[in-house]
Amino acid sequence: MTRKRFNDLSAKESREFATNELSDRVLHNVKTTLQIVKHCSFNKITHYRVSSKLFPLVTDPTLKINVNDLKDIQQIKKTLADVGQTARDLDISLSIHPDQFNVLASEKPEVANKTITELNFHAWVLDAMKMPQDYTCPINIHPSLSTKEPNDANLKKIVDRFWQAFQKTNDGVKKRLVLENEDKGCWNCMNLFKYFHIYTRETYGHAFPLTYDNLHNKCNPSEIDGQKITDEQNVQAFYHTWGTTPVFHWSIGKSDSPSEKRSHADYLDGEIPEFNNVDGIPFTIKWECEVKAKDKAIFKILNHEPSIDATWKTTPATKKKSTSKKVEPTKVEPEPEPEPQEEPQPIRKNTNNPKFNQIYGR
Repeated sequence: MTRKRFNDLSAKESREFATNELSDRVLHNVKTTLQIVKHCSFNKITHYRVSSKLFPLVTDPTLKINVNDLKDIQQIKKTLADVGQTARDLDISLSIHPDQFNVLASEKPEVANKTITELNFHAWVLDAMKMPQDYTCPINIHPSLSTKEPNDANLKKIVDRFWQAFQKTNDGVKKRLVLENEDKGCWNCMNLFKYFHIYTRETYGHAFPLTYDNLHNKCNPSEIDGQKITDEQNVQAFYHTWGTTPVFHWSIGKSDSPSEKRSHADYLDGEIPEFNNVDGIPFTIKWECEVKAKDKAIFKILNHEPSIDATWKTTPATKKKSTSKKVEPTKVEPEPEPEPQEEPQPIRKNTNNPKFNQIYGR
């Protein structure tokens, strides 16, 4: 539902009528999410990126909608809890990726405050699912603010503003937020690592885990001494910013033309490569495949026909043995008091261990 549609319904019928229709749509969205999680398990997909559009308009500051005023809120909360329980029973990990309009480092207070509200709401969704408040259930965003003069002082100013706004988010955000390299601007892999992992660790005692996006790196590569940093080097560096299995992104562009190189293609052009640590041991990575053909592309990657039967009884999944390569494609498509959560796993710091790729530092 768009803002225009909500306002039109409010004018033609009443605000209550419009809010009730919004409630119907939200309930439909969360019920659909429950079926998608079952569908993923039945088709051996073990990770799912939850849509960031489950609750349209709820965080729109011009509409002042309180999620607890939705007529179906109790059923919505119960269904969200069912989503989380089903995901845990079926060993499906979840993540969420708010859009690029979330800018914690904005110089405009109203933009930063809107972003805080938005991120807190996404954390509410995951908390309502009773998902853990740690990096096994990440909230992934971009820095989303660049500078025409990416010198050390300017990049630190951006990160400092980001950190100040980050401190105003709730625990569900603080314990889940990860950063992703961008397809243009100053936040390529090298700067993201140096400032959102090393600088924040040394200055604020918090090293953000970093999500690697291969297409963004292709469009906005990092160079050292005139040599482009490879996918493998970036995967090695970013992998060790996580204290758990990382969630990375894989896609290809529509074409190499300037107008299409940043747009996701319908399908991948082959299998995702296997990436090894510097000691030759293969990494276990959860890959979110960003493909426009959605299910058709995912099943082509998996090389099998989909099953659409998702009406079975949910039973706990048998834990699978860990494999050396774990490619977990996903379909790409907020505050009750959270229950007490275990402390998140500490991020392993890049010490002078030769098993760490230290191309960007430790």
